[in-house]
Amino acid sequence: MTSAAAQTRLILLHPDPAQPVRCLVVDAHAQIVARHTVPAGQPFPTLQGTRDVVAVPGEFVGLHRLRLDGRHPLQLRASARNDLGDRLAAPMATVHVALGAAAEEAQWWVAVVAHTKMRAWAERAARLALDAAAWVPDCLLLPASHAVQLGDRVLVHGPSAAFSAEAALAMAVGADDHPPVLEGEDADLRLAAGVCQPLLLNLRQFEYAPVDRRARRARR
Repeated sequence: MTSAAAQTRLILLHPDPAQPVRCLVVDAHAQIVARHTVPAGQPFPTLQGTRDVVAVPGEFVGLHRLRLDGRHPLQLRASARNDLGDRLAAPMATVHVALGAAAEEAQWWVAVVAHTKMRAWAERAARLALDAAAWVPDCLLLPASHAVQLGDRVLVHGPSAAFSAEAALAMAVGADDHPPVLEGEDADLRLAAGVCQPLLLNLRQFEYAPVDRRARRARR
């Protein structure tokens, strides 16, 4: 686990904000101890000693593996933005660039999300009373060469790419490169195991980093 919390709540956001929100409560041994489904917009209760992780829909996250120059996070981010400049259709000023862990061969996971989507997720998280939660693209909860189906969606972490999509589309994209798709209880257990490992990427960084409200009050 990446924290001393006795358990973790994994909140699975659906791409449609009007859909109910599924939650898996996972203990320190990656066992699912409870499942909840909360109506859209209804806040989650505060649980002491619980770590919250929000799995955001990978459909809205561009995931890249890049070689980056620098050591400081700002240097690494500048290197990523420079590399992505010629690849993105959207202007760089309109997107959030987040850094993840270094993958194989010294390549870093880099996520690109529209600022409009980040702000929408922030508003959604506030309504759910999850302001301090980490945000991870749902497909990056899977280890490499794994895929799971959640309802009408498939999350894929293949040998060379990670993405989420509607089931029919996901299976049509690079079908020969897809790992077997887990469903039902097996899918939930794979996600539970993933959230108990260090997150490959947390979108809550730079201008979207959580605000330490206690520290801010102490400075006043």
